[in-house]
Amino acid sequence: MNRCFSFCILTAIFFCGVTSVAIAGPDGCKLQGSWYGTGDITLLTTYNGMSANSGTIIEELPGFDYTIYGNFPAAVGATTLRGTWQRTGGNTFIFTQVGYGLDEDGNIVYKVKNSGTKTLSEDCNLMEVVCTMEFYGPDDDPFAGPGYCMELDPLAVYRMMIDAPCSVD
Repeated sequence: MNRCFSFCILTAIFFCGVTSVAIAGPDGCKLQGSWYGTGDITLLTTYNGMSANSGTIIEELPGFDYTIYGNFPAAVGATTLRGTWQRTGGNTFIFTQVGYGLDEDGNIVYKVKNSGTKTLSEDCNLMEVVCTMEFYGPDDDPFAGPGYCMELDPLAVYRMMIDAPCSVD
C-alpha cells in the first residue's frame, strides 16, 4: 500500500510539473510595454498582447524624414505605424507594420510596410531592431507585391521604466 501511495504521489508530482512547464510558455523577455529610440531614427512604440507570444504594435516616428531622402517631396508627415508581432524564440520576435506618408492636406502620398526582427537583451531592457521598409504608391496594396525596398541600419531601442517625479525647487 505504501508503494502504491508513493508511486501515485510521484506520478502526480511529475505530471503537475510537466503541465506547469507547458503552461508557462517559452522562456524569455516579454515584449509588452513602451519603448523609445534615439539616434538617426527617433521612435516611440507600444507593444500590446494577450500573451507573451504575439500582439500588436503602435509606433510613432517623430522627426522622421517623411520625404524619404527627397523621393516623396510632397510628404510632410505620416500616420502612426500599426502592426503585429510574434515571438520566434526566447528573446527574438518578428514584426510587420504599415503606415502612410501624408501631404499637407492629409492626402496619402505613399504607403510603407516595415518588417524585420527584434532581439531583446538578457536583462530585457534593450532591443535591437533589424528591418527593411517597402514603399508603395497611394493606391497600391502593401501586401499584394513587392515595393521599393530600403534596408535600415540596426536600431537600439530602450524599454521605458518608471522614474521618480522631478522635484520643483
